Amino acid sequence: DASYEAFPLEEVSHFPLLIAQQVTLRGLNVTIPYKKSIIPYLNTLDPLAAKLNSVNTIKVQNGEMIGYNTDVEGFVESIKPLIHNKIKKALVLGNGGSAQSVKEGLRQIGIEFNIVSRNANTGGLTYDNLSKALLSEYLLIINTTPLGMYPNIKGFPDLPYDAIGSEHLCFDLVYNPSETEFMKRSKVNGYIS
Repeated sequence: DASYEAFPLEEVSHFPLLIAQQVTLRGLNVTIPYKKSIIPYLNTLDPLAAKLNSVNTIKVQNGEMIGYNTDVEGFVESIKPLIHNKIKKALVLGNGGSAQSVKEGLRQIGIEFNIVSRNANTGGLTYDNLSKALLSEYLLIINTTPLGMYPNIKGFPDLPYDAIGSEHLCFDLVYNPSETEFMKRSKVNGYIS
C-alpha cells in the first residue's frame, strides 16, 4: 500500500522542509541536479553511493535517511544488450552524479571511457576537443548532462553529429522528453537508445 509522487524542489536546501512536511515518506528517488548535493542531508550512505559520491534513492528507516545508488545496475542492465563487439571505448558527456554511475557501470562491463566536460579542469576532454577522428574511436556516446531535459528541450551537447555513423551507439540518460534533441541529431546516421 503505497503511492509514488513527485516532489519538485527548486533548491536542495528545501529538502529538510519537504521531509518535515511529508512525515509518511518511506523512500525517495533523487534526480539531477541533486544526486551529489543531497548527500549532506542524509544520515548514512550505502558503500556504492559513498564510493561514487552519488545518490539516486533514499530509504527512510527508523527516522534515518539512507542513501543508495541504483543507477549503476540500471545503466548496466539497460546498455549491455545494446553493446556490439566493435564498441571498445565510450565518451561520457558530463561529469556530475549520473556520470559517476555510468563510469562505474562501464568499468564493470569492461569498456574504456573518457569524460567530456565544458571545463578543462576535469582531466578529460572538452567539447572543443571532439573531432570526427576522435568520434571514430569512441563508438559509444553517453549523455549524462541535463541538456535537452524538460523544460529546456531544445538544448543538446555540442558534438560533430555528422561524425556519428551506423556503428555508433548513442545513449541518453535524459528521460523527459523521451526523444531529446541529442537523440534526434544522433539518429540521423547512428544507432540510438
